Order: sequence, then structure tokens, then C-alpha cells
Amino acid sequence: MSLLTYDNFHPYQKRVVAKAVRDMAGYEYRDTGMDKTVISLAIFDQLKKRRRVRRGLIVAPKYVMNHIWRQEAKKWEFSKDFTFSLIHGSTYRGSPEYSRRMAFLDVVDFHLINYEGLTWLSNHMLKERYIPWDIVFYDESTRMKRTTTKRFKAFRQFMNKFPYRFNLTGTPIPNGLEDIFGQAIAIDNGEALEAKNISEFRRKYMRPLYTLHGRVTVYGEQDGANQRVAKRLAPRTARLKKTDYLKLPPLKYHTVPVELPPDVIDMYNEMEGDFFTKINGVEIETFSQVAADMKLRQMLQGRVYDEEGVSHKVHTEKQKALASLKLDGNSLIAYNFKFERDEIKTATGGNPPFLDSRTKDREAEKWIIGWNNYEFRYFLVNPASAAFGLNLQAGGNNIVWFSLTWNSEHYSQLIDRLWRQGQQASSVNVYHIVVAGTIDEVISKALQRKDSDQAKLMQDIVNYMRR
Repeated sequence: MSLLTYDNFHPYQKRVVAKAVRDMAGYEYRDTGMDKTVISLAIFDQLKKRRRVRRGLIVAPKYVMNHIWRQEAKKWEFSKDFTFSLIHGSTYRGSPEYSRRMAFLDVVDFHLINYEGLTWLSNHMLKERYIPWDIVFYDESTRMKRTTTKRFKAFRQFMNKFPYRFNLTGTPIPNGLEDIFGQAIAIDNGEALEAKNISEFRRKYMRPLYTLHGRVTVYGEQDGANQRVAKRLAPRTARLKKTDYLKLPPLKYHTVPVELPPDVIDMYNEMEGDFFTKINGVEIETFSQVAADMKLRQMLQGRVYDEEGVSHKVHTEKQKALASLKLDGNSLIAYNFKFERDEIKTATGGNPPFLDSRTKDREAEKWIIGWNNYEFRYFLVNPASAAFGLNLQAGGNNIVWFSLTWNSEHYSQLIDRLWRQGQQASSVNVYHIVVAGTIDEVISKALQRKDSDQAKLMQDIVNYMRR
């Protein structure tokens, strides 16, 4: 297969690269399928040819780190000879600590590390008194949204040491406007937003919603905050919306209603109201609303974990609903709880591959290749593991949410694994298996609201970019 060249770049890709080279730092808000990886490789290539950078650091979720960047670089003439080193796992024989230290010393174009490794990296750079990179890409930069995490606090002292800094994501505020703050710190220490700490950000853009014991615990957005944030970020943003540039099949949503037996409804109502119920004589009790919500979600999926971690069967209604679906094409089936994997296997009548935190890297790579070769009718995926960076559009056109997730970013990103450039089906279908009048519906409405808020911010940014 012949390598691709800059002649294969679309005009919009060339514009984004030119802007990044000029601006030095910014927000690369690109929808999935808009080639954010190759654009980033091109940014590095152009800067390196101008002798502005020598080496780069890529911070990414584990699966993206392992399966995207190096593989994409091999497809292009300008990046085929880029060298990479993984500061993770066992690249070098010996202990993980030894392997990370040796990988750090590699003289390569790019080092790759996952977000969980930033604490180790920060401590190691302090010890070595050495920062070998002059450009950093935060792939799926929402992993930097919380400034209170250990990894963020450790790495913050080095953020401004990189002359070139870029955030890469298509979903910058999955759970609300405050998600943007940590990402802004990573780019310019909050300069564009005129907020160098979370207190300043909240004074400028947020308002108290709920106070407990004299302390504000929940914030909402001030009127017009979205527009003010968008106006400040727009000069530093490159926004690529895939429906503006790509011809994609229609995205269709379907609700698959499920009715529970009366005794299960009674159990559900008891847990919802009293934080307590009995399942086959076993007492299930919680002591907070959050814990109760988790038990309610488990109950709707057919089993509930007790305090010993043992799951107790409640019903099989969602299994039956899944088994009854007449799906045209291959399907990703999204699940959240460990026990659901076996429930789904029973419903689909086979032993389909799965991708979650327990899947080994070699197995994941084998199954992703098999899926894209159209070998599997079903592929079971946990959104936390499969939502980011993976190209799955060649393997199927249906996504079935056996259980929904509260995480708006995981939700939209997983759908975009299929609804993206290269999808050949006549439509991409999203199925929600839900029980009416329960927390299933609450989650569904929350996802719609968060998606609407994010779309509004992105459109506001585009509007200010055009001025």
C-alpha cells in the first residue's frame, strides 16, 4: 500500500496545521473522524522542519496510546520514520520502574504516556532535572479537567515548560462548563480565561446552586457564561465539525422499552425509598443516595451486588429485550457492570469478544482487528475502555446500550466509534434498552442535556471565530 502525502490533505486540515504552527498553543476541538492524530503529526513535522521543536510528548488514554499514534504515523510519507517510545508497561525487560526509566532516556521523536503515568513522570523529571520535550499533545484532554487530581497537581509545575501545547478533544465539557478549567490551565495557566485557580473561575463564570454546612458543593453556570468562555477561547481554537466536511450516514436513535415484573418493581421502589430491600432472602442496604442509585442501576440490569461482591439475580427482562432485537449488521453492545457481560453472552447465544479494563492489550488488538474485518456479529464494550480513539467503523453499524452511563463523554465518544468517516452502512443505529419511569430515563435525559450544553459552547466558539 502506497503511503499518503500532504497532497492527500484536505484544505481544512492544512488550515488547522498552519494555525497551530503560528499560535504555538491552543484547543484542537475536532470531532471524531476528523483525523486529529495525523493533523497533530503534521503539526510536529512542520515545526521540526522549521527547527522549532525536536521531541514531543503525547499524553493519551491507554488504548489510544497503544493502538493509534504509532500505527497512524506509518501510513504517511512525512511521518513514517518518526520514532516512538512508550513510557508504560514492559518495553524494556525488568521491573516496570526500570522499563519506564529506560524508555525516558530513549532519543526519539515522541514519547507516549498515559494520564495515570503523569505522577511518576513528574517525580522522575524532578529527580533528573531534565525535560526532553518542547511540545506536548494532550489527547482526549478532558482527562485534565480536574485540577484536584494527584496527577494534575504533580504535572502542573511542568505545563508551562513546553513552548508548544495542544489539547485534543471533540467533547471539551462533557459534564458542564467547569470541565474546561483544568484543560485551560494545561494550555496557558488560565490566561485566556483570566482565571489561574478554580476560585477565580467560579467567581467569573459560575454561581452557587447548593450549600451544605456553609460550603458550596454544587455550582451552576452564570447567565451568559458559555458565551464569555467561548469568546475568550475562540482565538486559540481550531474547530472541525465532521458534518460540515464529511458525508455521513444518518444517525438513528431507537428506544427499546422493558417492563419489569410487579415483584421487581416493588423491590425497586423499596430500594429507591428506603435504601433497603431483600433479594432471595439476602439483605441489600445502602447509606447514601449515590450508593442507592448504583444499586437501582444494577437492579434494572438484572442483578444486584451485595456487600461481599456477590451478584444476586433479580430478573432477565433486559436479556430478553436484547435477544429479541432484529439488528441489521454487526453490533457493539455497551455494558457497565461486570455481571452484564455474562448476561449479554447468554442473550446473544455465543461467546463474543469483549473490551474492558480486564482485557489484555494483545487480546484487545486481536479483537479490534477481527471486528474491523467483519468477523464478529457482536463486540461487547465497556465505554470507559472503548470510547476513545479506536477506529471501529469498519466492523458494524449498531450500538446497543444494554445499560446507559452517566458519563456524557463516554456516551458520545462511543457512538462516534461507528458514526465517523469510513462508515459504509446506510445508517448508524443507537438502541437504548430502558425501563420506563426509572433511573434509566433520568440518565437518558441527563445525557441529552449535557450534549445540548456542549453543542452550544462549540457553536458559540465557531460564531466568535468567524468574527
